[in-house]
Amino acid sequence: MIPDCPLGQKMTRGTQFIGRWKLNRAMNCAPTWILGANKQFWIIGLNPRVGAQFIARSASHRTPPKGYQNHPLLNCVPTGGLSCNGLSGIHTTLSPLRARKQHGFVLMLTLWVLVIVALAAGYFAESVTRSIELAQQSRLNTRAMIDMAGTRAEILYRLGTTSVTEQGLGRGSAAINLDNRTYRGLGDTLLNVQDSRGLLNLNIPDDDRLQRLLGLLGIPASQRGHLNDTLRDFTDADNLHRLNGAEKEEYLALNLPPPINRNLITPWEARRIIGWRDAPQLWQSGRLVELTTTGASIGLNPNTAPAGVLATLPGVTEEIAQAIIARRKFSPIMNAGQLAEIIGIPAQILEDFIAVLPSNSIRITQSTKGLPWAIQYNIMLTPNGNEGPWRTDYYSRVNTAQRNETQTQIPELPPRSTAPFENVPLF
Repeated sequence: MIPDCPLGQKMTRGTQFIGRWKLNRAMNCAPTWILGANKQFWIIGLNPRVGAQFIARSASHRTPPKGYQNHPLLNCVPTGGLSCNGLSGIHTTLSPLRARKQHGFVLMLTLWVLVIVALAAGYFAESVTRSIELAQQSRLNTRAMIDMAGTRAEILYRLGTTSVTEQGLGRGSAAINLDNRTYRGLGDTLLNVQDSRGLLNLNIPDDDRLQRLLGLLGIPASQRGHLNDTLRDFTDADNLHRLNGAEKEEYLALNLPPPINRNLITPWEARRIIGWRDAPQLWQSGRLVELTTTGASIGLNPNTAPAGVLATLPGVTEEIAQAIIARRKFSPIMNAGQLAEIIGIPAQILEDFIAVLPSNSIRITQSTKGLPWAIQYNIMLTPNGNEGPWRTDYYSRVNTAQRNETQTQIPELPPRSTAPFENVPLF
């Protein structure tokens, strides 16, 4: 005889059954009769692995079975008049403890899935937002670079087609001043045009003026002669050692590249010179690069020189330099005598190096909104050259200067015009 199936738990009215099962040969125990309400139930199998009770229900028999024999479907044959064909179905119900454990596991799994989905969605949303921001910034940068290229083309066209005068590039209200004042170009581009003759030339230094400039930049008097001599030793073609200078041996002793023995191409090359490289006050503020040039210009143009360069002239204080700038705003200085009168010195002192017309070397600085850097390049005008009407001596990125004025306060480039050529020298 096959033993009775374990009862497990008492089945009462209202017990909920879930799932639906077919009879199979794996059920190897006999049904046990359990009375229900208007119905009769048999436990016909117990699966210990899942803790489920298999319940068979019969609606056609009211008396409990008295014995069982093997049956092809149940592995048992009901006796006492009960037929296996009278079973209407098989149902399952989980034990309460097992159900609680499975429900808790499903809940935790669901929460973890939700957390992972939320994190993935947040990461995806952040990535999309960042990609959109980068795309927008890239579009703005591209637009800015196009505007800067257009502004560069415009100013080069002006330099190649417009005559220079004491007022700058052109005449009257249409003149572009070459004293490094700011103009608005295409889009948000800002443009500064500086005549190299208004700057101190490091390749053709005047010892007295250079030492005055170094003093204005914070170099002690005891070090100025050393910086003057090392500059000359660095750029001259010989290996003669000046009193306070430095030649190849001193550079090699410090594991530095030897002197270039040629003219500087850009003012930044002076940072390789012994003494100059060790003076942070020359480089931190950017004033040295702002006030000097390496272009092929001779003399000083008082109409385009900034106050720091004017202050290197004999007898010029900071107040006198500002007075010269105020004077030239109303009318350009036409000769060394007018400048000497403002300074209060004999004209003969200034006649040898004062030139009131711009040179053919122009420094241009362009910046634009949104870019953390500006571009600076030096143009040498070559109207009779074989390669073109101009050449670029150098082209570099520089730090953007802090501006106090707003974009609307900055004037636009004047409209194109050509000054009369009669009796006006080109340079």
